Amino acid sequence: MRIITVTACIFFTIFTFCVSLNAQQVRRNAEGKVVSFTETVGDMTLHYSSRDGMNLSVAGTSIFTDFAGSGPNSSLAVVSHGWNEKYFTTMTQTYVEKVEFVPYKGGKKIVLHHVCTTDPEQLVTGMETYIMLPQNIFSIEFDLDYKGQTPALFEAKIGGINAMLLAGQEYEVKTGQDTSRAAIPLEAISADLNKSTIARGFDSLIIDTRLGAVEIQSQAGDDMILFDYRKNVWASQLSPIFWLGYLERPFKEDGVKYKTTIKFHMRSEIEPSKKTTSDFQVPLASVPDAVASRWQQDYIMPRPKSLEYIDTSLEVTDSTRIYIGPGNSEVLDNAVEFLLDDLDYYYHIHPQIIREKAPADVKNAIVIGQKHRYPLAAEVCSRKALELPDNDEGYCILSADGNMYIAANTDQGCFYGITTLLQLTDFQDGQLRLKGVRIKDYPSLELRGVHFFSGKNSGSQITNATRNLLAKYKINTLLWECEYVNWDTKKGAEHPLYGMDKREALKVFESVDKNNVEMIPFISSLGHSEWMFVNGKNLDLAEDPDLPYAYCPTNPRTYEFMFSLYEEVLEACVKKPRYFHIGHDEVTIIGRFPYRSAKFGKTASELFFEDTLKVHKWFAKKDIKIAIWGDMLISGSEASSSAHAPNPKESKIRRDSLPKDVLICDWHYEVNPSEKYTSLELFKEDGFKTVGASWYEPENIKNLNKAVIDNDLHGLVQTTWAGFNFAIDGNVKSWHQYWAYLLAAYYSWTGDAFADHELAFCAPQLFHREWYRNSPAIADRQGYCFDLSGLYNRQLKDDDKGSGWLGYGKNFDMSSFPAEKQFFNNTRYLIKPNSVGENVVLMSGNLNPKGDFPSSIMLSFEGVKAGEVKFLFSSAFSNKFNQNIGLISFKYSDKTEQIVNLKYGRNIFAFNDIRVGPDTQIAWVGKNNKDQPVCVHEYSWKNLNPDKTLVSIDIQGEKTDSSIILYAITAVKQED
Repeated sequence: MRIITVTACIFFTIFTFCVSLNAQQVRRNAEGKVVSFTETVGDMTLHYSSRDGMNLSVAGTSIFTDFAGSGPNSSLAVVSHGWNEKYFTTMTQTYVEKVEFVPYKGGKKIVLHHVCTTDPEQLVTGMETYIMLPQNIFSIEFDLDYKGQTPALFEAKIGGINAMLLAGQEYEVKTGQDTSRAAIPLEAISADLNKSTIARGFDSLIIDTRLGAVEIQSQAGDDMILFDYRKNVWASQLSPIFWLGYLERPFKEDGVKYKTTIKFHMRSEIEPSKKTTSDFQVPLASVPDAVASRWQQDYIMPRPKSLEYIDTSLEVTDSTRIYIGPGNSEVLDNAVEFLLDDLDYYYHIHPQIIREKAPADVKNAIVIGQKHRYPLAAEVCSRKALELPDNDEGYCILSADGNMYIAANTDQGCFYGITTLLQLTDFQDGQLRLKGVRIKDYPSLELRGVHFFSGKNSGSQITNATRNLLAKYKINTLLWECEYVNWDTKKGAEHPLYGMDKREALKVFESVDKNNVEMIPFISSLGHSEWMFVNGKNLDLAEDPDLPYAYCPTNPRTYEFMFSLYEEVLEACVKKPRYFHIGHDEVTIIGRFPYRSAKFGKTASELFFEDTLKVHKWFAKKDIKIAIWGDMLISGSEASSSAHAPNPKESKIRRDSLPKDVLICDWHYEVNPSEKYTSLELFKEDGFKTVGASWYEPENIKNLNKAVIDNDLHGLVQTTWAGFNFAIDGNVKSWHQYWAYLLAAYYSWTGDAFADHELAFCAPQLFHREWYRNSPAIADRQGYCFDLSGLYNRQLKDDDKGSGWLGYGKNFDMSSFPAEKQFFNNTRYLIKPNSVGENVVLMSGNLNPKGDFPSSIMLSFEGVKAGEVKFLFSSAFSNKFNQNIGLISFKYSDKTEQIVNLKYGRNIFAFNDIRVGPDTQIAWVGKNNKDQPVCVHEYSWKNLNPDKTLVSIDIQGEKTDSSIILYAITAVKQED
């Protein structure tokens, strides 16, 4: 059994451009291939895309969906036993050549014709058909033929069913004459398939959801399965689903002919309530500190190995002196500039740098020095029984004698001491103090890296990310994939959307060096070489000219091109790199390999290691080592995932052919216990220096990092697969990949094995703070707190009967939220419970508990002028990214208004969705009684007309699952 999964690397091989739109909203790319289409029948809306497969919603509720966009929501595969041969897999090897829309019984029959891109013989043919009837009946049919000679398996993921629709609900299973009843657990029980299976091999499955009864009809002999995917190793925290489909069914002689029908019996009260709270006059409380002048952090990230707070502190002013001694290095100069920049930006304080030894009676100073050049700080620490760790990047910080001392073995260690010092700040009423501490700290891993792409006009974003997300939190290596830079060697192959100007790239190299981060340049080669063939260039170098993906390793001109490019990249480096990453992953998964090289009688393995040795030899002459991905060196039986050697014998041949100084980046993106990442130990046994490479799931990062440490390996690289353009601004959907940098920084430095929700910091919130460099208010700001107690209609707590909060019981409520607290993110809010203990407003929505909830609320108040209005709010349930779930209308006394659409995943999130958006932070994060994270978000609306008088705020909800939950509102006066 192998659940269909597609890695991020594969996703980005597809470039599409919308060129047409018809009545069914069919979009095609420039080659005429179907990119997506949408169809609506009855209450059902079907959306299909070549990247994600089928998504289905009913009456605004997402049924089959992938909220996170982290993988295909539906997929088909025809493969050999063991999956060594993939004859036909949608999303990776196929495209939709034709889609037909046929009227059928008052609805539509939609027929998809898939074509395999990697099989010229087209061994698999047939159709996938969707039927939509106006009675809210949806069917899917598979009719496929296989002409191959070897036995094959068929697997189909019909779709991932929205877990919020099914969790906690009762269901009935009918198989032949047998009927059984049970309830689906509210929370996932296990990753084990047998333990997580809800039903298998049934004729009928009826689930009593909040939307109404959902009936799934199949045939018992087809062996359809529904299982809880929420704890699966490939599951995404951002997209909890139940998996519906067929697992590894043998391909019969007469082909595959399966049909599934799903009937939606909508409950009568699904329509949102018409109740509207109209013209509610909101009492306002004028407060002098709507935003308070304060800034304090109660943690250090990454957590030091040894930390003790002591009862002393250092006031930092313009009079404070920073002594770094004589004869400093570029690394220390960069570190000191980093310190001065933050003190200036956040607190407008400008201490003086003294490049001399501190006098014996020095006071109110920060003394920084590595022990070999300026040993004063180390000597003071030693006298106070604080010895430096035996590590090149280790450091100590000590508050003593009215000063702050930072000591280290190297200037890089001094830099990390400085980045910790910046987290000791306590800013109150315009005064900055550094907390008193005794710290001894050092990293658990030598290489702590992050990988990301270049991008068109993205230089400033790369610089910002390198400084504030990487260097500031002790990431020491950037693996920069830069093949889409407009290098001179690529003349004519510049990508119109991804191409980065070379001059901008040169600035990136300079910036990375200035932030004391080591650069490993990265050019994808052999496999993933599409960048070479942009604009139809260099097609003579493609191994498969019909699908230009891998370059041809038997064409001498390939290496003339590649070595010229490598030389150009090396010239751009500020310092000669120790490593150069050459990719070499997933070489055989797209296109024919070998094809052009087949005439030389070479196997894929021979071509792989001959190419790698040739490149290794070229770099060795320059005293530079190469790094490669590890997937082509391991087979499925040797690794937990990401294994593309055909068998152990071939993988061993490949590993034995490589020099032992090749750095292996062993990438695994599933969530497994640390001991399951078995290939790390394999590479160690074969003598390779190895780093693990993780993706965005926190448990994947944590567990793979632990596996690296347990095997005493070199380090961890956090990868980014959010498109070929590095773009944090404008790419909110992928922000979970960017704040994962902070988790990787934490785990790789500390070696901790705490779950992410057990850490002292919240990665999304810290990401938001650092990306936007949110600074404290230098002085208190006046404003108004809204008294919403007259509107509250729901309690934060629930009971065993599910009569409070959202009706899931006391273990899944929000009773841990400190409603009595006055300040969140330094903004004052008023949350005053009403006479029955209610302290939130729950608006209407498809999945709400029974009750009468407003579809809109209209808040009128005494006219105020405000620079911004802040909301404590969330939604009751998750939704698809960018789904419109409501709006806020801000009305002025002159009858004009500003309208903000509430877009899920951008400016509003569910109470258990620990994410942020450009205008939305996390105000509070805690846990429910099941130790699961819950939160309240803070949305800040910037008033474009602060001189106008605001007189009302109207909030309206859409007909979706994501009911709006409102806690509090505060208006903040414009700063002078």
